[in-house]
Amino acid sequence: MPNECWWHTTAGEIKRLVPMFEMSRQGMNAAISVLRGRYFVDIEE
Repeated sequence: MPNECWWHTTAGEIKRLVPMFEMSRQGMNAAISVLRGRYFVDIEE
């Protein structure tokens, strides 16, 4: 589900605790970067 749909859901609560990424090319690239130890900035907050 797109991250703009996470507000006021359990996904939104989980996102406050751990990095979460939507299932898109950009989301997958960001998740891979985090797993490689690169810093990720959530531009939506």
